[in-house]
Amino acid sequence: MPQGTKSLALIVDDPDATGGGVWDHWVIWNIEPGTQYIAEDTVPHGSIQGKSSWGSRRYGGPCPREGSTPHRYMFKLYAIDTTLELPEESGKTELLEALEGHILDEAVLMGKYGR
Repeated sequence: MPQGTKSLALIVDDPDATGGGVWDHWVIWNIEPGTQYIAEDTVPHGSIQGKSSWGSRRYGGPCPREGSTPHRYMFKLYAIDTTLELPEESGKTELLEALEGHILDEAVLMGKYGR
């Protein structure tokens, strides 16, 4: 973790979504820097979930169409030098704008899933 990290932000999206657009599965920020694990169906204390492509403020799991090629799921974690003052209804676009100039480091994990 870079020195000076005040919070973490996480974006989970699917660049292979049907229809050619990127599907945002989870947008969450102000995660405590010491967080090492997020249990299923939980939100880290003090963090804020933004609006996903599902139209709600929650995580929505992978759901590619049956028979389609496996989709890539990108987990993008950002270490930032501040806590963010964003409205809860903000989505990925607003989060990325708020992150500008505050990213100390970032990591990307890609997983694949198909049915």
